[in-house]
Order: sequence, then C-alpha cells, then structure tokens
Amino acid sequence: MTNLSQKNLINLANESIEKKDLTQAEEYLEEALNLAYNEKIAKSLIKVYLSDNKEGQAYDLVKEEPDLFSDLEIFTLYLETLVKNKFYIEFLQLKMLLDNPKLKEVSPETPEKQIEIMRAFKKRKVIKQQDYQSLFKLDLNNFINFSKSILLDPSQSFALRLAICEDLVKLRINEDIPIIVLNKMTDFNPSLTQLLAKNTVYQEIISSIGDRLSKNPSMLPIVLSETNLLLGTIYPKIEEFVDEPDSFSKDLVNFVLDRNGGEHQEILTKIYQNISH
Repeated sequence: MTNLSQKNLINLANESIEKKDLTQAEEYLEEALNLAYNEKIAKSLIKVYLSDNKEGQAYDLVKEEPDLFSDLEIFTLYLETLVKNKFYIEFLQLKMLLDNPKLKEVSPETPEKQIEIMRAFKKRKVIKQQDYQSLFKLDLNNFINFSKSILLDPSQSFALRLAICEDLVKLRINEDIPIIVLNKMTDFNPSLTQLLAKNTVYQEIISSIGDRLSKNPSMLPIVLSETNLLLGTIYPKIEEFVDEPDSFSKDLVNFVLDRNGGEHQEILTKIYQNISH
C-alpha cells in the first residue's frame, strides 16, 4: 500500500513521463521507493530506466525482487533487462533453470566488444560486481575459455573463482574444467557439481556448526562467515578435503576461535595461507 507522500511522488513522476523528462521521473520514483518498498513503484521505475537506456540500473533493481518468476510482469521486465544488457550467459542459465526453450532470445555482444570486455577484465586489479557482470555479455565459448584462464590463475581471489565455478555449474557445462585448488592442479565437471549452498558436505558442516554454537549464538555470524570463506576456497573440491563433516566442523570452530584445528590443523592452516596469498 502506498502512503500519501508516495502517491504525490508517483503523480509527479507520471507528469514528468508525459513531459518526456525521464530523469526527473526517475528521481521522483527513486524517492518514493526509498520511503518504503512498493512493488508497483519498483515496476514503474524499472520501466523508466529501460526507456532511458539505463539498463544496468534496471537490472540491479529487478534483481532485488525476492521472486522473479511468479509475477509475469516482473519476469517480463527481468527478461527485458537481460536483452538490453546483452547478458547472454545469464539468459542461458535461465533457460537451464526453467527448461523453457521458448524464452525471448538474448544476444551476446559483438565479437569485437567481447574481446574488449575480456582485455579490460584482465587489467582490473580490483574486480567489482559490474566488472564481473560484463562477462555475461560473452558468448558461451568465450565465457568457458575465459573462465578456464581465471581458474588456472592462483593469484585470483577465492570470491571470483567461486563465482566462476558456480556460473559454470548453472550452465551445466558437461566437460572437465581444469582448476587449481590449494596449489594443486585438478578438475571438475560442472554438470555433476552442486552449487556451494546445495553441497551436501557444506550443508552438514553448517548444520553442525549451528548445533555447536547454539549456546553461544553471538559467535555464530563470525564463525559462519569464516566457514564460507574456508569452504569457498576449496570449492568445488570440498569432498576431497573434508572426509568427516562433523569432526571437521568441530575443529573448524576451534580453529576460527583460537586457531586450534585439532586433527584438521594442517589443512585449515593451508587454506588460510592460501587465502592470504
């Protein structure tokens, strides 16, 4: 439900739209949305962003929606942001998720633009979300090959490597992808790999940590944050390093709190050393 202030701002935004003053309309709608979330206002703002060639902002806003699929209008706007942004890779992931070959087609960037994107990405010392999203504009072959180069570069951050791995999983790529994990060359097949949050060992460790810290809940956020860092670093080969989730979670909690990793001291120390490099 909109409040009076929001209704006034919506009316002003509509007047600005009629006058073709999209920038002013955006400001009114942004202000209205800042007062309190309202789905109708969000939809209007996404549409104005798209009309004003601000597809990046439209994408960011629509992705804030908790459910992109139940509301047809939201889903249609989401698809439109993929088209406008040329997010071909995310479109392929969406087709895999929904198993719907009839979705509105999305095209990647031109071959020349794709080369520019990859070159620019390689030069970045700090990778921001917008930089990473630019890789969604690649075609599938370029995305896979570029991903391989990142996964074989031990200097890349664990967060980037984790994101790349999970995007390959979402694409269900059915081939062995080489990757360096803890300075060891190995490989994984994305089509046979679960996302980190759905990995059985990961879930068992998280559940066990929750049980262990039930009487000390104030420490739970810190330990869970460290756990995600540790397990994200060895993803997608968690099973190769964790043979007994309950025992590992016990040692992990002690390691995070006082650096006493028990039977897993060596592997936990090695993971931390890998993160710090």
